[in-house]
Amino acid sequence: RIHASLSGTENTKFAGFKGCECLPNFYRLDRFGPCTRCPLQGLACKNESVRLQPGFFWKWATNESLSRYEEFSEDLLITDNSYKQLTFQGVIPQFYKCPASDACLGDMKSSCSRGYEGPLCAVCSKGHYQLLNRCRKCPRMLWFVLQVSGIIIIIVILAVSIFLGKRRKCASNRTVTDLILARLKIVIGFYQVTSGTLNTFSYVEWPSALLTVVYYANMVQLNLLEILPLQCFVHNLTINLYTRLLLVVGSNTAIVFMAAFIYQIRKLILIHTKKLGNAELAESLSSDKTQIYRVVCLLIFVTYPWTCTTIFNLLSPTCQRICYTTDSCQYFLRADFSVQCFTEKYNRYVIVVYLLLLLVVAIPVIVLFLLWKYHHRKVYEEAEAQIIKGREISNGLSFLYENYAPKCWFWEIIELVRKVWVTSTLFLMGANTRSHLGTAAIISGIYSILVAYYKPISDTFEHWLQLVSLIANFATMNVGMLLKIPTEEDSSSTLEDRDSGFVSVVLVAVNVTIIALMTGRSSHQILLTKS
Repeated sequence: RIHASLSGTENTKFAGFKGCECLPNFYRLDRFGPCTRCPLQGLACKNESVRLQPGFFWKWATNESLSRYEEFSEDLLITDNSYKQLTFQGVIPQFYKCPASDACLGDMKSSCSRGYEGPLCAVCSKGHYQLLNRCRKCPRMLWFVLQVSGIIIIIVILAVSIFLGKRRKCASNRTVTDLILARLKIVIGFYQVTSGTLNTFSYVEWPSALLTVVYYANMVQLNLLEILPLQCFVHNLTINLYTRLLLVVGSNTAIVFMAAFIYQIRKLILIHTKKLGNAELAESLSSDKTQIYRVVCLLIFVTYPWTCTTIFNLLSPTCQRICYTTDSCQYFLRADFSVQCFTEKYNRYVIVVYLLLLLVVAIPVIVLFLLWKYHHRKVYEEAEAQIIKGREISNGLSFLYENYAPKCWFWEIIELVRKVWVTSTLFLMGANTRSHLGTAAIISGIYSILVAYYKPISDTFEHWLQLVSLIANFATMNVGMLLKIPTEEDSSSTLEDRDSGFVSVVLVAVNVTIIALMTGRSSHQILLTKS
């Protein structure tokens, strides 16, 4: 063998020999056999044996196979004839990059960090919950109660503001309710895209400060399972994609039935407790129906990207194959590695998922038709002094179009498609490289230019709020690409910490600016209206 390597043979199996030893970054499976080069990423070769680099995962076919290779690696260090194994008869398993690089410790056993377990160390251990593909320790009960209380207070404040402002108008001849909903819609859309970007491109080492900001931003998205980790406080409760799908279907169904139930109760109260004429009763019921349509449309609008994400994440294209040997492979959902694909249970659920895809497509189509019918064609357009009977659906959908220019009445559908593309479609396509992130950033930049050029939003402040939010999304994606660039080997830890701190400040600043602008401006305008 040595003679063959010295005679200039083209066989690369012998290229790693240095006398009777392998060169650095080579490993062997036979004590006197050929050397194999280590790949640049994933494996680390030392002392002619191979190990995993941190951030990567593999699984041996059996524990016995792992034990035999560990013994063989130790035997390679022996320089006399006291070794036990001449060759390793097993197979080195395939390796995979972990979604959260700090979750995988590497080495031969492919151990997981604390709080992580399962395939690719992508499943959260008991006492932890998942947030943006990272496992966090469960909060204490007191902190959980404070968070729930804060969410309830915020929802109550918004509900009261919307209810009290439904008749009060500001200087722009828009009601305070329309003003709040229009700006809240922009803020919600911004954080939905930001959260979707961090989820889709989870392989990027996003700063922890940004993850914290997005965590609290989940409150405005009504992403309940992200806000309230129920598995931390309910014994034996398992939260996986099956649970999320049931919650999505149940919550959307409950919204519709609760709205119908509340309307019927309100109707009975008006009929039996208040002595109103037919005209007054009809006008009062029409007003209530408008508010119910508005609330239902708002809730479905807010939760629609979350609904799409849950449905898309269960589709078979999102299944990732993990092989232990060439003949032994399993498939797991990339969004939830605790769910194994193509099992009997999965196949039952996936039938429902494909049926729900019809609903995903139907919602924007229905909304587009209603906007065209009740706004673009102005079938029910009347003077402001006239009663609203017959215009309940039009007024209920007003927050989707009232802040857009007449020629751009359809623009909210474009916004909806954009959000679904970032939060769901990119993940379905398997966007796991820097080129995908670059493409998403380019498209985001082009969309920002289109909004700046066409100026679809009439109100100047809301136009700039939308534009700043788009630029912030564009900046987040570009910073994500910078974070994917390998750190220079000769850079000191001080410089790395300084760069990390600077990136964290920039990302947190652009993400907090949006809600600060919206809150400050809206509060000022509401105060002017009251005065």
